[in-house]
Amino acid sequence: PGRVGRVADLQGPVSFLDDQAGQWVPALRNQPLTQGDRVATDVEGRAEMRIGSTTLRLGGSSELEVLRLDDERVVVQLHRGRLALRLRSREVAAETEVVTAEAHLRPQRSGHFRIERIDDSTYASSWRGELRVSDDDGADEAFVIDNGRRAELWREGPRRGLRHQWVPQVDDAFAA
Repeated sequence: PGRVGRVADLQGPVSFLDDQAGQWVPALRNQPLTQGDRVATDVEGRAEMRIGSTTLRLGGSSELEVLRLDDERVVVQLHRGRLALRLRSREVAAETEVVTAEAHLRPQRSGHFRIERIDDSTYASSWRGELRVSDDDGADEAFVIDNGRRAELWREGPRRGLRHQWVPQVDDAFAA
């Protein structure tokens, strides 16, 4: 690929899924990240990844998969845990997407965002910027999370429709 990411920093136990070996191995600083790679942190682990000017920071007990990473798009899936995402330009934001089991989250401009996947819910926050939330099939209306707002997202009903409610922002060590 023309564009790759890298594991920029590690704290505590962090693992990387070795596709060829079919097992999790200890992640290494400056390890390249490409499409299909997965990074997971232990309870005490933290990881920071960089893709160009974009920074992705994983909290403890988190797992992130790179679904697409090429010259046109960056799509990652947060399977569990906490992700902080910092984007430095509108152009980079336009090509970036975070997927969870509940929704697709697309930054609308540069900013700093927090996305958490806990049990069967996603919590999405905008510390700075705008984050567009949509259903995977586009059936439900999209909405935007503005500066300083946080939403809980879940699926409900026979059609597993996307639902949301506004909840208070979290002010913890991960937010720093």
